[in-house]
Amino acid sequence: MKNIIQNMILIVIIIISIISIAIYFIALNSPLIEPLDQLANKTYEKYENSIFTYEVIRFPTFVDIIDFTDDDLTIGISNDPYNLGFGIIPVGSMGKRVIRVDNNETIPSKVKIMKNGNISSFLEIGEDVFVLGMNETKSVDVQLKTGEDTEIGTYTGVIDLIIVKPKYKGFEFLLGVV
Repeated sequence: MKNIIQNMILIVIIIISIISIAIYFIALNSPLIEPLDQLANKTYEKYENSIFTYEVIRFPTFVDIIDFTDDDLTIGISNDPYNLGFGIIPVGSMGKRVIRVDNNETIPSKVKIMKNGNISSFLEIGEDVFVLGMNETKSVDVQLKTGEDTEIGTYTGVIDLIIVKPKYKGFEFLLGVV
C-alpha cells in the first residue's frame, strides 16, 4: 500500500512538472503584440510557436464628439466593415458596434479583445476574454459612452482581436494560460 501511495505521489509530481514546463515554454514563446494608437484600415497578422497559432485582427476606431446645438446636424454611426468607427456622436450620448467572432475550426480558440488609443476610455467591451468552442459564433458589443463633461473633439484608437488556437488536439487545456 505504501508503494502505491509513493508511486501516485511521484506521478502527480511528474504531471505538475510537465505542466509547469509547458507554461514556462508558452510564456517564453508567446508573441509580443505591441499596442497601436492609430491605424488607417483593418489589418491581419499571424504568428506561430510550436503549440499555438496567434491571429491578430486590428480595427481602427474613431469618433467625432460634438456639441448638440445645431438643429440641422446629421448624426450617424459608421458601419464600414474595415473599421469600428463610431462616426459623429453628441456629448452625453452613446453608440454601439458589434464584433462577430466565428470559430470554424474543430478545436476551441481563445479570444482576447483589447482597446488602445485616446478613444479607449470611452469604450466598453461586452466580454473581452472568452473561449469559443468548435464551430461556435459569438457577437460582442463595443459601446462608446460619452459623459456631459466629455471634451468635444476627435478621438482615435485601435481595437485588437487576438485569437489563440492550439495547433494540436489535446492542448486545449493550455488556453487558460495564454
